[in-house]
Amino acid sequence: MEIPMVTKQTKDNLLGTIKSKIVGLQYCDAGIAAGITVDFRRQRDNEYDDNAIGVFVDDNELAGYLPRHCVRWLAPLIDAGQLRLTGEVLDADDCDFEAPLDLSLHITSKGSDIFSLCALPETANAMLHKMFLGLYNDLEQCQSPEEIAKLHTLLKPLCKSAMSPQTRLLYELLPAKSHALQIHQIQQQQAKLLEQLRSLPLGENVHYRNLTIFPVLCDNKKTRPYILLDESLDNQAVELTEVDADGDVPTLTLINHSSKPVLIPEGQVVTGGKQNRVINITILVAAGVATTIPVSCVERSRWRDRGQRFRTACYAPPNLRARKSASVRQSRREKGTFESDQGQVWEDVKACLDAASVESETESLTESYEALESKTKEYLENLKLPENCCGALVMHGDKVVGMDVFDYPETFIKMWQRLGESYVLGVVNQPEQEACEENIARRFLVSVAEKLTPVVPAPGIGWRFEVDSEKIAGGSLVYQDSLCHVSAFYVSD
Repeated sequence: MEIPMVTKQTKDNLLGTIKSKIVGLQYCDAGIAAGITVDFRRQRDNEYDDNAIGVFVDDNELAGYLPRHCVRWLAPLIDAGQLRLTGEVLDADDCDFEAPLDLSLHITSKGSDIFSLCALPETANAMLHKMFLGLYNDLEQCQSPEEIAKLHTLLKPLCKSAMSPQTRLLYELLPAKSHALQIHQIQQQQAKLLEQLRSLPLGENVHYRNLTIFPVLCDNKKTRPYILLDESLDNQAVELTEVDADGDVPTLTLINHSSKPVLIPEGQVVTGGKQNRVINITILVAAGVATTIPVSCVERSRWRDRGQRFRTACYAPPNLRARKSASVRQSRREKGTFESDQGQVWEDVKACLDAASVESETESLTESYEALESKTKEYLENLKLPENCCGALVMHGDKVVGMDVFDYPETFIKMWQRLGESYVLGVVNQPEQEACEENIARRFLVSVAEKLTPVVPAPGIGWRFEVDSEKIAGGSLVYQDSLCHVSAFYVSD
């Protein structure tokens, strides 16, 4: 006997949404598609499982079933009239046997007793439920999604016991609580970031030949809560290595031995290992942990270890960083990785070497900087920035080249020599241009601010955002309400 349990619209209170799946697709004729809502029906007379819950699509056709490990605790709650379900298919591509599903749990008026401590009997299951309910209620005061996720993992062994369906419900809702808190915090950070970028104070521009820089001013004199990659490598507070003896082009491993987080800025080039790389996204690595760092190769014709530890070198030029960041954004959305279009990166490296008239045996980006050192030095000597500068918005004529902004003048001062060289590299052989007006720079800032969207999950600590635009690429990292780094560039064809 099939019992309809839910319509697409329900007035029941939503407890949370858990990750599940539809199984048994191969035994059913109904088609599914990503984004469609599905209905659920209890199938008490199912000959294979008396807890069975069927999944139905719009035209009342059976599409599959909820997994057995889910229905063991869901079915009793539904039969008791305590719970209703709604669902949405997440993906249907290449799903011949099962498909991922967002399963939303709605409490009914009869289910309110699940959250009450009244009249609980003195049994082991009742006491366990009381313990879980106390933890669940205490989490209203928790401000750490990560700690809630850890709690879910710690409590997992208890699920192997004869836990009541009501208690299992509380356990299964922990990831939903963690996710909801994370989304709330991201929205708060996004609102702050939007306002901060819109109102960044720009100083009087400095101009030389064809390059105009608007300094971003900041009087933050606090001690920064992190150390920089070059500092930590110099004093061996971190280890930056190939992932293993064989190496892997798009990844490196960083082990942070220090007592502070380490900031690894997007665009930083590191030399050594089996080949030189450029950092794909800004990452803040927590103290005492090891993290995989997504990188791209900027030395195409070397894949051998010279016995050299990784060291920081130049920054990649803005046009390379722009296209790299755009391809990383696409990779994250399509594959869930932070890899770049490596072929495009190599093309951009070759263009830099050609522009500098350099023939590099290993096709190393760093050699283009060495060839133009005297010219870049001349530019920077004529582009003096104020001491309270924490960032730069760089223009070539009336076009934005890019921007890099940090949260402390101390950080920017340490970065500027190499950052400045990278911005000069692309224009050093171009004709002179007039200085640019501030309103163009300001419009770019607003465009970046309004297009920043959260990235979850992302490696490292802090909140990561990326620029969601076809014309602009870049991202930002926020930690402890502070804008650690934002970089953004127009993407050229």
